[in-house]
Amino acid sequence: MSIIKNINSEKPFEVLPRELLQQCDKKRSNTENNPLSLQAIGLLCNLQSYPENWEIHKTELYNRYEKNGRRQIQNAWNELVDAKYIVQFKVHNGNKLDYYYYFSVTPITNKQIKELEEYHNSESLERFNLKEKISTVQNEQCSRDGLFPTVHSEQFKMNSSKVNSSKRTDNIIHNQYNTHKYNTHEHNTHYITESSSSSYSVLIDRIKNELDINITPAYKNKLLKLFSNFDDKVINYAIEYTSINGSSPKQYFLKVLNNWKSSNITTLEQAQNFKISNKKNNIVRLSKEKTPKWLNNRTNKNTNEDMSEEERAKFEEKREAFKRSLEEDWKE
Repeated sequence: MSIIKNINSEKPFEVLPRELLQQCDKKRSNTENNPLSLQAIGLLCNLQSYPENWEIHKTELYNRYEKNGRRQIQNAWNELVDAKYIVQFKVHNGNKLDYYYYFSVTPITNKQIKELEEYHNSESLERFNLKEKISTVQNEQCSRDGLFPTVHSEQFKMNSSKVNSSKRTDNIIHNQYNTHKYNTHEHNTHYITESSSSSYSVLIDRIKNELDINITPAYKNKLLKLFSNFDDKVINYAIEYTSINGSSPKQYFLKVLNNWKSSNITTLEQAQNFKISNKKNNIVRLSKEKTPKWLNNRTNKNTNEDMSEEERAKFEEKREAFKRSLEEDWKE
């Protein structure tokens, strides 16, 4: 599990400190804090901008943005860690590690860090500031629990014993002191309709259960890339379509989504009218009961006529024994 919480002053709307926005300037007034690139400032402001109920897989950050790739996001994240706009903790939970990430639009103080440590109250809690690439952290988590981190925004009060936290058991990022309590973001271009990002985990669970697919980290990453092109209705129809037509559902499901993506399919109606030609995958293989030829021919007169009384008796004995064996197998 990996949790990120936002430490920020309580305000009814989004207010960003001028010092943060100017932390990239060479002639900035505040030189005590570490300088930041425009990318790091942009990433922090983007994380801060989501409403209280937002939830997104952390690896989706690498594929979420139109103009920024994975390496740029990694570097921006590491800058924010170095400048204490993000603090990272890991807790040993049995055989796996739980990761907690806290972010703020102002540098997180040592007092706040101490309060966070007291809040977790865990002997196995360990803070890490190493400048490792996010992919390294990601791979470590995947190797231990097979799950990618999830970004989840919730209201959390540092000095309160009550935490409005999610019951999810996978990696979660929480947004502490969220300023969007009264902001619906109806006109925001990044508004997540019906919590679409939070539904990704539900969709992946359905794929795993209904298509009987082993969801590996690599396969999950492919799914997340494709999910961003469709709404939930289209993805659910793809699951249904694959369960009916795909003899190899793991690859066939990706083929369906890739074909729809390349054909600019965006609505459920378009998906339902789209034909996917793949004779090999469309073949439904049904099991067929096989019966020994001698059992099918047991009433053949010619066979019986050629048998002596002794041979016929042995034949009937074998037939009855085989019949009893079949009946016992069916009972099991």
